[in-house]
Amino acid sequence: MELGIEKLESTSDEEDINIEQLLNEYRQLYTGQPVWRLVQDIQRQTMIYTNIIEQLKEGKSAATIRLQLEGLELVPSGTLPNPDVPELLNKAFMKIGRYRRAMVEIVKRFGGEMLQELSFEVGLTVSVGVDLGFPPAMTIAVEHTATAQTAIQWSNRTAPVREP
Repeated sequence: MELGIEKLESTSDEEDINIEQLLNEYRQLYTGQPVWRLVQDIQRQTMIYTNIIEQLKEGKSAATIRLQLEGLELVPSGTLPNPDVPELLNKAFMKIGRYRRAMVEIVKRFGGEMLQELSFEVGLTVSVGVDLGFPPAMTIAVEHTATAQTAIQWSNRTAPVREP
């Protein structure tokens, strides 16, 4: 399992994520695009916890889910409670809530830095947002913009006249 994911998971276990501290750790781990990398990791882990809720709704046991996700190294070993279904469900909702708040904090405080990392060109309109629905997600919208340089006006005097 990647060190960044392990840090993200351990940071979000007991309290809200200290984004500034975690981002400083990501800057040390990943020299290129640390904010973008953190956003991707948060979204990845959010989807994993959303998947846990779906599997529990389908009737899978907490033990089965834990073995599967730890076996695939999608969560660090010992992260998920076992075999308590209500505890696993509560943990999944808690993690998703913390990741949601973390994404809002990233957009609020580090959105500009993330856009610089992604090297958007001049002439593009870029917006960054967080969808607080379920599952929460960060969106980046890119719109190409153009303005007219000159306006061409047509008049009857300059338009060619055709004889019938």
